[in-house]
Amino acid sequence: MNVKRGETATFNPSKLILRASDHTLDVISALYVRMAQEVFGMMIPADTFKATTKAFRLVQSLFPPSGLKHNLIGRVETLHRPPLVLPRDEPSQTRPSPPRLSSTTSTRDG
Repeated sequence: MNVKRGETATFNPSKLILRASDHTLDVISALYVRMAQEVFGMMIPADTFKATTKAFRLVQSLFPPSGLKHNLIGRVETLHRPPLVLPRDEPSQTRPSPPRLSSTTSTRDG
């Protein structure tokens, strides 16, 4: 996509992402159901992919990719996002460091 100064971006995710007919969404949903059963042994609703795709399109259409609403929603998400906490290694789980190679070691035969 080419964007020139002074022009509004023309990309609209709600119209361009995951464009497909209801029949195509039904087929993809059936594939997801089969995959969930075969791989994970889980039963999921038959219309999972179709319903989530339509919900995604709706949300994308409500909030343009820029502007006041976009900035406000982004700020609210940032304020309410839980902090990322990485697990720390327990002292009993720490691994020994690999041996360090000395830069003064010579391999010359002498």
